[in-house]
Amino acid sequence: MFLIYERMRVLVDDIGEVVTAVRTDARIIALINDPKINGLFPFYMYGHRLEIANRLLEKDMDSVYKYQKYPLIALRMDFPETHNAGQLVEYTLNIAFLMFTQMGYDTPQRYENVIRPILYPLVDIFFEKLVESGLFTWTDTTILPPCIKYDRPFYGTAGLESNEKYIFNDNLDAVELVDLKIRSSNAECL
Repeated sequence: MFLIYERMRVLVDDIGEVVTAVRTDARIIALINDPKINGLFPFYMYGHRLEIANRLLEKDMDSVYKYQKYPLIALRMDFPETHNAGQLVEYTLNIAFLMFTQMGYDTPQRYENVIRPILYPLVDIFFEKLVESGLFTWTDTTILPPCIKYDRPFYGTAGLESNEKYIFNDNLDAVELVDLKIRSSNAECL
């Protein structure tokens, strides 16, 4: 009997550890500094986009949790895990960094008010904590892990030249990392 998966680290939990480390960074509180959520953000969810959207809607029904949604780091499911004989598991992830925004903002205003002052620093601190965690590795850890970065003003479903509707029910701007390639250095697979 192999019992590989019973002993293996779980990626969603390891990314959760990184997000927890981000929460403790003093620079994070300086980004928003809201006493109702200081020390609680960034919030973290994983799952399919529809499930995450529904969970955010559920929070709207609660007088406390409706303020505990953004900034959000969302790990999109499903993601491939490539197991190799070298006891490393390779992952290809899609992670979105989401922040509430004003509906009437145009793209320059979204950069000025949300993307540059909140989302870019959040992504930077996330990468710092990813490295510091020691849980992950990639080809050259002196640079960022391989990925494709998208700035997504008005995070929505794409039309020909623009986003036609929101993916979630809230007005959001996002930075999305697609095809983020990392390896788990602590997997206990055989």
